[in-house]
Amino acid sequence: MERVGLREANIHFAKYIQMVKGGIAIMLTDRGKPIAVISPVAKREEPVEKCLQVLEEKGILTRAAAGKPRRRKLVTLRGRKLSEIVSENREARI
Repeated sequence: MERVGLREANIHFAKYIQMVKGGIAIMLTDRGKPIAVISPVAKREEPVEKCLQVLEEKGILTRAAAGKPRRRKLVTLRGRKLSEIVSENREARI
């Protein structure tokens, strides 16, 4: 683990982030005392299917039904067309 002072880390931030991306953990120190560690995020090696199943169980994800997707009924709104409003706003900026 690399030890780096806060000032040095601040000055060469991009360099140390590249090191972290390369798999090296960086310990940040303030006047020689450790205060934090920046480390790479552990890679998940679970299959995609397992991740989808967990999200579905938590209610975060609803899978599409097999076959042809259902078409939803279009909703008609009153008022001006959005394209007209956008065009007017663009012209007003010029």
